[in-house]
Amino acid sequence: MKNYVFMMIFGLFCFCFAASAQAHMLWLIPDKPAPDPGETVTLTIGFGHHFPDDKMEKEGRLKRVYAIAPDGSEVACQALSPCTYIFTPQQEGTYWLFAALKPGFVSNTTSGRKLGNKQTLENVVSCSAFRMSGMTSIRCGKGEWEQAGGGAFDLELVPVADPAGKKKDDTIALKVIFQGEPLAGASVTPAPAKHDHHHDSPAAVETNAEGIARVKLNAGGPWMFTARHDSPYPKKDLCDSYFYCTTLTLGF
Repeated sequence: MKNYVFMMIFGLFCFCFAASAQAHMLWLIPDKPAPDPGETVTLTIGFGHHFPDDKMEKEGRLKRVYAIAPDGSEVACQALSPCTYIFTPQQEGTYWLFAALKPGFVSNTTSGRKLGNKQTLENVVSCSAFRMSGMTSIRCGKGEWEQAGGGAFDLELVPVADPAGKKKDDTIALKVIFQGEPLAGASVTPAPAKHDHHHDSPAAVETNAEGIARVKLNAGGPWMFTARHDSPYPKKDLCDSYFYCTTLTLGF
């Protein structure tokens, strides 16, 4: 009986750790959603549980932060701190901004949750290879809106159409793409930066057969949308599964 109780408690312990891991998100917030050409844009990199308050605090965790210009060229973003990057758009049109965490492994072990896999740690109960990313866009000058080109990450979340002009009580359509293909049955979690105390945040929405989720905006201001996906890891002696998490931030 004691062993049974111990295993129940231990299983709950591991589940809580796994849930905590999945609650972490990476996101980008530009200070100017519609700059003029030649006007410097400051990007705040958020990381944690609470959008938009949590910030990336540790050096060296990001793989890279960059922008794609309207002509398809890549524009480097300069780091001022772990959570602050700048770049200066020169072309009129839509710039898509991307950030990715350095990939790694996180495992639940009998002595706690640790960074590492089955070959670097002892007594591993479960292991996930995490891939975390975020994207957003700005519209420079009078240029027209353009969709992101795709292929930046394995898991991507993009607006189906131009999101400009959306407001409270409107519905936005978002598409989840995994390795270049629409992902049906994926969960998209919306989170407004400003919470209306009279209304809860919208519940997670599942994508349809075309990979599209439709979310009703019950608040104004910036929003973050999060998509997550798990898939088997090919080498079970190293890890159990991939955990993908990507975000899209938009201002309305």
